[in-house]
Amino acid sequence: MLLLVACIADAERPAGHEPAAVAEPAPEEAPGGVEVEPYDYDAELCQAALDCPSGVTEEVKTECSLSIVSEGGEVHYDGPVGAWVRGRSSRSVPKHQYGVELWDATGAEMKADLLGMGDESDWILNGQWFDRSLVRNKLGFALFQSFGGKERYAPELRYCELTLDGQYNGVYTLGERIKRDPDRVDVAENDLGDSFVLKQDDATCFHANTTTHGCWKLVYPSENSITEEQARGVEGWLYSWEQATLGSEPFAAEGIWAYVDEDSMVDIVLLEEFVKNEDFAWTSLHSWKDEGGKIHFTPWDLDMGYGVFLYYDSYGDPYSWIDYRPDMFAVPGTSDEFHARMASRWAELREGPMATEAILAHIDAYQSTLGEAIDRNFELWPIEEINYGGYFYEVSSYAEEDARVRDWVETRAAFMDERVGDW
Repeated sequence: MLLLVACIADAERPAGHEPAAVAEPAPEEAPGGVEVEPYDYDAELCQAALDCPSGVTEEVKTECSLSIVSEGGEVHYDGPVGAWVRGRSSRSVPKHQYGVELWDATGAEMKADLLGMGDESDWILNGQWFDRSLVRNKLGFALFQSFGGKERYAPELRYCELTLDGQYNGVYTLGERIKRDPDRVDVAENDLGDSFVLKQDDATCFHANTTTHGCWKLVYPSENSITEEQARGVEGWLYSWEQATLGSEPFAAEGIWAYVDEDSMVDIVLLEEFVKNEDFAWTSLHSWKDEGGKIHFTPWDLDMGYGVFLYYDSYGDPYSWIDYRPDMFAVPGTSDEFHARMASRWAELREGPMATEAILAHIDAYQSTLGEAIDRNFELWPIEEINYGGYFYEVSSYAEEDARVRDWVETRAAFMDERVGDW
């Protein structure tokens, strides 16, 4: 199987939208005090090639070879990988997404800095099948990152065009898989289970979750390496958090906020509600805790947000909150103080990264990077044929989809301006 990914800078944008002004990255200082402009891989549409003679299966890693080449011709990786078809519902669609683990010549994991995203071995090639705008995940992750600091970690993504087995396969993102790493979730190694990374799931359980749907799946420590002492530490912390949430005095000194970073919870709720993510608090949400610290949150899977998913009767409605609100978030939501913090934080963000023009500037920049690849993608995968169980609204062109997403951004933000204190 041959997978080719392409990198072209400053491609043309779809007609009808002029790029909005975006903040320039701060210059870096080279040795000797000379300032140099940081390289902007986000302005490129990248090229890669994945060759899997034996094909690719679900979950099980197949030996393949991968190359990643930047627009300027810089080879970021050219060597063996283990590749597999990843995802849940996306496994049933014709445009698969792939996990890849970089290997050395002996088949051992090795790290490489792909397109400026930092040294790591684990990466994801996501075909964005469910996202007809091609911007939902990248936009949501970038917004969360812009909320400030390493504690607002969300995966970095770069746009790619792929050719599979010599055949063009459309637009993808090459991105980070969430895991413990200095360039990703930067938590300490700990033998006592006092630092961990978890993913909410409903299939593979480490700890049954009594305050929301499903269970917690281990990301770090891994299922294969966790010790009994670490397991007791993680389990004990999760149990105490649940008891604090469900107890008679959730806002006492030893209540919820003894276990959860309130600012992180405020920020994840604001992002997920702005997106109105169908998966929020149901599956895919990641949580993490550093040594001696509290629970923080990281978003994942936003491609069925922004009004595209018409499940139940309200997910496409920008004028109401997410229907599903389990105890993990519902109990904090009974607090006037939490409402006040949400309103204050939202007002602060609206003056900066969540200003409507700032959000639309992200979309403009992404479309400038994608350029004519948008047309090529939907020539192969007709936009009017992309759906999921009949739950998506109908669109007949990319221009129509783009207009709907932009309208969602403006309408949803205005709704939250008026109602965020009532969440």
